[in-house]
Amino acid sequence: MFRTSLGGAAIAVAFVGLLGTAHAATVTEFADTSKGASFVSATSINGAVFTSGQTNAVQKMQNDILTDTPVKWFDNGDTRYIFTGSDNVSELEIDLGQVRQVNTIGASFGIKPDDRYVTGPFSIKVSTDNVTFTDWGTVAAPTANTTLISLATTGVRYIQYFFGVPGTDQNSNDGVAVWRVNAQNVAATPIPGSLLLFLTGAVATGFVARRRKSNGGIA
Repeated sequence: MFRTSLGGAAIAVAFVGLLGTAHAATVTEFADTSKGASFVSATSINGAVFTSGQTNAVQKMQNDILTDTPVKWFDNGDTRYIFTGSDNVSELEIDLGQVRQVNTIGASFGIKPDDRYVTGPFSIKVSTDNVTFTDWGTVAAPTANTTLISLATTGVRYIQYFFGVPGTDQNSNDGVAVWRVNAQNVAATPIPGSLLLFLTGAVATGFVARRRKSNGGIA
């Protein structure tokens, strides 16, 4: 049984060796009202979607793009920000509230066959002072509802999102619909080797204890 115990320890050490380089991704979302982000402006809004009796519809639309818990602003339950169909720019800007270290930016927006969709391109510009903006990146023909552009980490406060030309087929209500914008810091955090050693040692100890119990307490 001594050989069994030693084998368990050896397995634990080997396990640590395999996982010593393991990393856990930590994703921090800054484009969120709970983190101090706010809507700045947009090139247009589809005013035709409003009906009488809707309170603070525009404010709700603006806030919804900055939260994972949107609230309906339209009587059919819609939570999207909807640009007018004649707007071929479809741009909106947000303020993160302070300069944040960001390496991934994107948005969830309509693509075909949604009723209000973008045919591309989807692109992003960033700034720290809301005066000088630099290109972050472009997706010429977005093919997924969530399009993220990842670059080297840099300081970002103001972000402009450009959603391209809206779809115009006969089944479209025209205009681009946006559900959510994103500005994230995705960091790879290494799992400490000492923690791995502790965990795997505990597993090995438990293994040996179970062996002893199954053999009537014989080591």
